[in-house]
Amino acid sequence: KHGKELMLASKIIRIELKYARVCAQKKSPFSNSSNMRECVDVRKGCCESDLTNEGVRVRKEEEDEEDERGRRRRRKESLRKKMRERLRANKQEILNTQKKQSQLVCEKIVKMKEFESARVVCAYVALEKLFEVDVSSIITMALESDKEVYVPIVDDKNSNCRFLRIRDLDRDVARRTMGIMEPTEIDWRTNERREDLQKSEGRKVDIVICPGLAFDKACNRLGRGGGYYDKFMSSSVTRDSLKIGVCFDDQIVSNDDDDDDDDALIPLDPWDVVLDRIVAPSYSFFRKNCNQSQ
Repeated sequence: KHGKELMLASKIIRIELKYARVCAQKKSPFSNSSNMRECVDVRKGCCESDLTNEGVRVRKEEEDEEDERGRRRRRKESLRKKMRERLRANKQEILNTQKKQSQLVCEKIVKMKEFESARVVCAYVALEKLFEVDVSSIITMALESDKEVYVPIVDDKNSNCRFLRIRDLDRDVARRTMGIMEPTEIDWRTNERREDLQKSEGRKVDIVICPGLAFDKACNRLGRGGGYYDKFMSSSVTRDSLKIGVCFDDQIVSNDDDDDDDDALIPLDPWDVVLDRIVAPSYSFFRKNCNQSQ
């Protein structure tokens, strides 16, 4: 928006210069009313013509931008549909191996030097029916290592959630909306509200571990459409965090799922956050070079 305003201002300045040149060509621009009227007519004509053209161009840009947003939205919905169908088709196999596959993912993360040195970790409590990787062993190890651990609680349908601190995975969370396990608002130890990460002055997150519906080799993430994690990972407390997406192998988008031949198969909107790493049982992808390791 600001860029368009600057372009319009620049156009007006050019019009003013054109007007000034016309006036300068007159021997005495305002020595008589005829010259004055001619300069005013030239100025008016230039303004009307150029501003009309500028308006047409700006509208065209806005229409093109809207069309592109529509294409991205349709591609995202198509990928969500394909991924849900794939997960449902492989449901029994995933459920039978979910614990083992989740453990493989967790082992990779806890061996990272970034995890060893981290002091503040954000994670989540997995919901089985959403085919989420169970990261409870990461949370437990973080707590045993005296790291601060925060998990999300959904506030509303406007992509707002808070990350509240927990000290015991078994006693500090409870089943809430849609059966999702979230931290209780009140800490049973003190009978006071839990520590809210976003309200903790100066607190910075070292690692964010987030779920998703699908991921690609370029570390792009496709969520379920709520925008909660993208909003949180765009905030000041996570600006320098290592952002890790975790998933099962079936959730990696391949070229079979999209006509594109690039690693970046998930379309991105301006508010989507690209992750630093993707960790699956059989794969690891890195944002910088997108190397794949088996």
